[in-house]
Amino acid sequence: MTLAEKLVSLRKKYGMGGAQTAQELGVAPERLAAWEDGSETPGPSGLMSIADVFDVELEWLLDEGRSGEPEPRRARYSRFCMADRVFTVAFVLLLILRLCAMYLVSNGVWLRLTMGYYGNTGIMLVHVCVPALFPLLYFTLGWLAAALLCRFLASPEAGMRRFCSISGWVLFALFCIYVVLSVFVTLADNAPGALILLISPLMRALASAPEWLLLPGALLGLAHRRPPRRA
Repeated sequence: MTLAEKLVSLRKKYGMGGAQTAQELGVAPERLAAWEDGSETPGPSGLMSIADVFDVELEWLLDEGRSGEPEPRRARYSRFCMADRVFTVAFVLLLILRLCAMYLVSNGVWLRLTMGYYGNTGIMLVHVCVPALFPLLYFTLGWLAAALLCRFLASPEAGMRRFCSISGWVLFALFCIYVVLSVFVTLADNAPGALILLISPLMRALASAPEWLLLPGALLGLAHRRPPRRA
């Protein structure tokens, strides 16, 4: 297996696009394309970058007689990406909002405000919106836990990331459907009785056990592709 073939194989193995790989290697995309089609050979600095980014032995890259899966020098770690920073800020804001909401509800301030503007509908909105903050807080917490796992332990392979992505999106879609139906039942004066009977126990279950949303948050966090870092 030639160096060019190994480079293509490694990039596909980690699910990295050409532009992302070129950025991680510190070269232009055109230079990376030339390395992959064999028209150019990486210099010493380029070879070291490839070994560092993909966490393989330099000897394995240079030995065309060796093929197959290389033995990694260390576990593959990841850096925090922009999505991780966004979820960190979201977690802090949701935590502050949740604490403020708990204070306002416990003192009856929120209830008086919503009743003054929206009457009985305001009371129902309080019972829907306030409990919904806790599941979202757990979702962001799950994402941050996955980001820390990828940073300090190891990132999942491409196949595992696809599984996490599908599972996470399915669970999150179910949560979104629940939220939409809950708001509809709350605001609609003539909501179907069967729908109310279905949603009411779900609302109570979600309010009593919001930590289940840790799972889709963690799954989507694991599925997110992050730039690698040196151990």
